[in-house]
Amino acid sequence: MNSSTLFNLTDFAAEAQAILDAAKKQAEEMLSSTRAEIEKEKQEKSKEGYEEGYKKGFDEGIEKGHKEGEEKKVNEIQKDASFLIKNLENISKEFTDVKVELLQKAEADLIKLAIAIAEKIIKVNIDIDPQIVIENIKAAIKFTADKSNMQINVHSEDYKVVETYMIEFKKDIDELENINLIQNDTVDRGGCLITTLKGDVDQNISTQIDKIYQTLLSTKKDNPI
Repeated sequence: MNSSTLFNLTDFAAEAQAILDAAKKQAEEMLSSTRAEIEKEKQEKSKEGYEEGYKKGFDEGIEKGHKEGEEKKVNEIQKDASFLIKNLENISKEFTDVKVELLQKAEADLIKLAIAIAEKIIKVNIDIDPQIVIENIKAAIKFTADKSNMQINVHSEDYKVVETYMIEFKKDIDELENINLIQNDTVDRGGCLITTLKGDVDQNISTQIDKIYQTLLSTKKDNPI
């Protein structure tokens, strides 16, 4: 083998080593680049994952916040609605109570008005019809427990009318032993007051009207509006 051949082989070996070194370098660079790309991709994926997770968490947080906000709003609305309904119920009850009170007062006033009108009518009728006092005495005698001894009290303006009926009264009462007619201006015109040993019978017009009034009020209480 001559020197030229050795030279060529040396050069070839050097060139081959250079190529090998270059390939190794290139491979290392490629590997390093690949590693860098992988790391970059990994970081990017990690960042994307973080961002996605953050976004997901943020969205969930927003959704949760919205949900909590809506629930809070609903609770506030329900609370306000309950308060409003309660106030409306109280107002309705107060209105009903006032209405009932007004109606009851109006009814009581109407009863009083009716009684006042009745009194005027009765007084007018008494002036026109003196027979009213006679009918009242007859009614009082029926309620008298002791008919043997009676004292009939009448208004002085009714005395003469009643006096003309005294004989009739004596005929109608079998057990009557004694009967006296007394002028008493504390007795209403048209009415009478019979006194006996066993009690009195008040057939005054005012007494009868008051009984009617009390009966009407009692009926109203038993049947409220």
